[in-house]
Amino acid sequence: MSADVCARPVGDARAFRLVGDGGDVAEANAFLRSLALRGLAPRTVRAYAMDFVREG
Repeated sequence: MSADVCARPVGDARAFRLVGDGGDVAEANAFLRSLALRGLAPRTVRAYAMDFVREG
């Protein structure tokens, strides 16, 4: 991921998506959506989003 990527809450802040320039942003967001659809806790999804940003 690029350094120009950040995690943002979406809607009621129960979902998080990555925003920014980077080839992997769409794939990472698909993964985050799958976690939310599986019913994982919002903080768990947020933790994954933040890991994507940090590991960039």
